[in-house]
Amino acid sequence: MKKIRTYLIASVALLLCCCSATTMLNQGTENEVEKGDKFQVKMASNPTTGYSWRWVNRDNQNVDSVSQEYKQDKAPKMMMGVGGNETWTFSATKSGSTTLVFCYEQPWNPGENTDTLVYKINIK
Repeated sequence: MKKIRTYLIASVALLLCCCSATTMLNQGTENEVEKGDKFQVKMASNPTTGYSWRWVNRDNQNVDSVSQEYKQDKAPKMMMGVGGNETWTFSATKSGSTTLVFCYEQPWNPGENTDTLVYKINIK
């Protein structure tokens, strides 16, 4: 009986871990997520240049932004100008097809972007 309880607890823990996973979207392909799920986009960035990613189509009704985080790549101590990755986390709020559009630009120079990324999403 003790073994069964241990397996049951382990199974429930594993199931909870799987349910709370966050999907990482791929740029340039059709991505599928479930309504209510969280998902992320990860983009190379270097804010020391003044550039950062801006979510352009914020009027999107199918998703909500949950968080935005920048993490610098590993580098020797005192090294300046090291790039990293910007990770945006979203929640799928409404079923349907949608896109997320991001522009890499300086906040004081909007519209003068150097790169644009588009993520296509199908929310079930």
